[in-house]
Amino acid sequence: MVLLRSVGLLALLVSVQCLNREQLFDYGIEFGDKILESGTDSVKELELEQTLLFFKGKFDKIYVNTNGFISVTEPTDESEYLGKMPASFGMIAAFLGDLDTTDGAGHVYFRQDKSPEVLRRAAEHISQAFPSDDGIEPTHAIIVTWENVLPQGEHGRGDGYEFSRNTFQLVVANLETASYAILLYPEEKMQFGSTLIDDQDQPVEVGFNEGKVAGWFGWATTQGSYYRITQDEESVSALAQETNSGRPGIWVYQIGKLFFTSIIPGEVTQVTESTEGTKVTEGTEVMKVTEVTDFTTEETMVDTPAPEPSIPWIGHHKELQTFEPPYETLTTSPEPFAESSTPDEPQYHYVQPRRPQTPLQQQPQIPQVVIIDEDELNVDVFSYNYETCSSNKHKCSVFADCRDYANGYCCHCKPGYYGNGKDCVAEGKPQRMNGKVNGRIYVGDAPSPVEFSNNDLHSYVVTNDGRAYIAISSIPSSVGPSLQPLPALGEAIGWAFALEQPDYQNGFSIVGGLFTRQAEVVFQPGNERLTIRQEFRGIDEHDHLLISTELDGRIPELPQGATVQIEPYNEIYQYSSNLITSSSRRDYTVNMPDGSVRTYSYLWTQNIKFQSCSHEEVMSAVPASQQLRVDQIFVMYDASNQLIRFAIAYSIQSISVFNLL
Repeated sequence: MVLLRSVGLLALLVSVQCLNREQLFDYGIEFGDKILESGTDSVKELELEQTLLFFKGKFDKIYVNTNGFISVTEPTDESEYLGKMPASFGMIAAFLGDLDTTDGAGHVYFRQDKSPEVLRRAAEHISQAFPSDDGIEPTHAIIVTWENVLPQGEHGRGDGYEFSRNTFQLVVANLETASYAILLYPEEKMQFGSTLIDDQDQPVEVGFNEGKVAGWFGWATTQGSYYRITQDEESVSALAQETNSGRPGIWVYQIGKLFFTSIIPGEVTQVTESTEGTKVTEGTEVMKVTEVTDFTTEETMVDTPAPEPSIPWIGHHKELQTFEPPYETLTTSPEPFAESSTPDEPQYHYVQPRRPQTPLQQQPQIPQVVIIDEDELNVDVFSYNYETCSSNKHKCSVFADCRDYANGYCCHCKPGYYGNGKDCVAEGKPQRMNGKVNGRIYVGDAPSPVEFSNNDLHSYVVTNDGRAYIAISSIPSSVGPSLQPLPALGEAIGWAFALEQPDYQNGFSIVGGLFTRQAEVVFQPGNERLTIRQEFRGIDEHDHLLISTELDGRIPELPQGATVQIEPYNEIYQYSSNLITSSSRRDYTVNMPDGSVRTYSYLWTQNIKFQSCSHEEVMSAVPASQQLRVDQIFVMYDASNQLIRFAIAYSIQSISVFNLL
């Protein structure tokens, strides 16, 4: 079979051996399956023999539903989610639509399985999709099969042939530290891609919905992430013909793990035996994938080279090139991190393009050496100026223009973006920052330090209003409460993306994402001293800024159960070509477990070093002094999860304006 499908801007010509029904995981009563009651919205609870990891949560039961999905909490009535995604409950949507099994020809089978053969097959699919991941050893599987299901409203005679019917399968493979979803679509058994919802023909949906998540500090719940795989009937029809696992019709995703960051799609490195006959012509596949996060529909165009012999697809470490232009951010009220082992991100209606991948530079060919008689050589000697855009344009961000100056070149972010030209981000786009924290801290009068290393730091900044949410994991209880007075651990993050008032610039606008920061904290009245060293390493392939943090010194001891309130403060930043300095006094109040209240302060000084463009007076546009306003400060140490959390609002403006506050 020769398939010619135009996807996005380019086309891929593939001869494909698609999945057939016999290649599904075994199912039926003879294999121990239970059968869901016939109907149009039937649901059955299944207690799990092993915990399912889904997004940031852990679940011990699921609910199997006629409508092409399983959920991790009891689903609402179908009228509340069909055509109205994302739903309020967590679900894995294998083929979400208004489906029907009432005519007796369609069935939904489900079971748990720990047999060696099933676990071996599941491991094989996962390893094929994630070839760089070692130690894939599932210990538990959930197999759900929708067989010969109809779109609601098409009732047949019971022989199963007079109407379009679909058969598809979902296998959830659980490991000790992660869970994977394997979606299987046999081509000859996929006959429709839409169902009637409210009298309108709507494409089915495939994806992963987090549902409502709890807010931080007990705030109200908010809608979680929705990772959507399909967008229209064309993408639905491609389910049986394309892949992200090297086997057409089979799709693999990591859907949860102990330290969850995002849904990760499988990637293909080579064709397996199950795809015999697959031939890939020269060219590049551009596949549309829809990832909806926090009510966000983000259509991304993914360029992947077509090696021989392999089926190209999306690698979870690849950069994505966004097809959509910048969008206006819809205003909403964010919620901070949820109460979980890893920080949640505030939820926003937002769509924004990601960085397209910078083209790889071709390697120059080795020149041929020719010997010439020196007496015959009579040329004028001149030197090349390599500090020009023609030689260095690739060093600029893909969202920047390169400009030549008398003594060299500089990079300048394009309209709609900001940064130093080497790093540029879209205006209004929320920013994520991830990194590691190492510490060697003496607490109170302790003779020995508390030490920790490679602790995760996650930050999310709402740039439209300058609010930053920061969490650091695995902080021992022996030091966690005493770190609460130090939201300044994340201040550089807030300064970098502070809300800008007219004619003033935040840190990222000036220095980009590459700089170092060192701060000294002197606590009063005990004179304890702490040094904070941070290195900001630019933007990674996921559009996340990278940061490493080192803490060294002594801090006052706060007892378990103590809470901290920090007063708003202002801090003056002094700017020069490659150095920024600031200092401030910060007051904080400690509410002791016995009900007493004590007030303390500390002195703070810091310097930020960076490399500016030396060929233009870039810093001339920056006021010599700006003032950072820091308020709405919330801090909390979560002893049960060993997490310290900060939520802070930052803005940058003139000193005179702040002095009036």
